[in-house]
Amino acid sequence: MKKIPNKFNIIKHPEMAPRIIRKWRWKKKKYCPHCGAINNIIKHSIQKNGVYRYECKNCTKTFNDLTGTVFNKTRIPLWKWIY
Repeated sequence: MKKIPNKFNIIKHPEMAPRIIRKWRWKKKKYCPHCGAINNIIKHSIQKNGVYRYECKNCTKTFNDLTGTVFNKTRIPLWKWIY
């Protein structure tokens, strides 16, 4: 029986999973999930799991890469979701 190569080892790196999710979510431009604004979105900070936090200057609310997705407030590590 052949051993299947694990091509997902790179995903287990803590910074790779948020990068992949960020690339999937913000394909063209970042937008505010609260008000839908496309302009006036600035990077606010980086969370400990590597997820970026943004601030909308239109509605003054903050959100992150996972807001409004199935990944939001999950206890499962992001690399397992992608795997």
